[in-house]
Amino acid sequence: MASLFMNVTHGQQLKTVHSIVSELEKLSNLNNLPEYCDDSKSLQVSSYDRTGGNNDGFAGTYSFIRREADSTLVIFDVKGKGVIHRIWTPTPSHDTLDFYFGDTANVGFSISFSDLFSGNVFPFVKPLCMNELGGYYSYLPIPYSNGCKIVFRGDVMRFLQVQYREIADHATVKNFSFNLTADEKKALDDVAAVWNGEPILKRSADLLKEESEVLLTPGRGETIFSAAQGGRILGIEIDHSELFEGTGNLVDIKITYDNESTPAIYTP
Repeated sequence: MASLFMNVTHGQQLKTVHSIVSELEKLSNLNNLPEYCDDSKSLQVSSYDRTGGNNDGFAGTYSFIRREADSTLVIFDVKGKGVIHRIWTPTPSHDTLDFYFGDTANVGFSISFSDLFSGNVFPFVKPLCMNELGGYYSYLPIPYSNGCKIVFRGDVMRFLQVQYREIADHATVKNFSFNLTADEKKALDDVAAVWNGEPILKRSADLLKEESEVLLTPGRGETIFSAAQGGRILGIEIDHSELFEGTGNLVDIKITYDNESTPAIYTP
């Protein structure tokens, strides 16, 4: 018989260090992607139409927080500790972005908006910073220890999303720097090796595929998959998607685990 005893002193918290390295490790270790981030909150600033309409960036009305006296646009302005982990737009320009860290008038770094995604300016390089059919994106983490402000030096900012994570005050955060250390460069290379490597499905052991064909009738559900052992669902494909188009075809998908009475997923 073995026993384990742990003694925790109240009022004493472990110091967690957040840096470019720790954030890049989240992107290179895909096994930990679903892991819950303690003491943090994920948020987003975007150009969505505040009136509920469709002007989500077409005119740039809601694409900035405020206009400064020199006509520059503040597109991001938060206090405290955190990390920007995604910047997205379908409409980049060659105008300049100025990043400020903390309560200072000094610019931390400046970069052309388009070069966040071009792959031509290190460390904003592929595969973390690219463009695909859905737009231009940068997943290079930008941590900040005492607030962060982004200023756009242009006339019109259009479509924009900035996703970030607030981090608890007791954590230690190392500000982003353009001049990466050797450890930071290695962490960036590790992400590239994983993202550019063999597709994840080819590396999955004992990959199984199950197909089913069902006839749906009004008021009755049909089971399309059932498993009695533990595992992981990697994907779901449904053919003839045109049959589910329109508001009149009310078809829901319900997923339940371990014979629970309440489904974990219940969605159209």
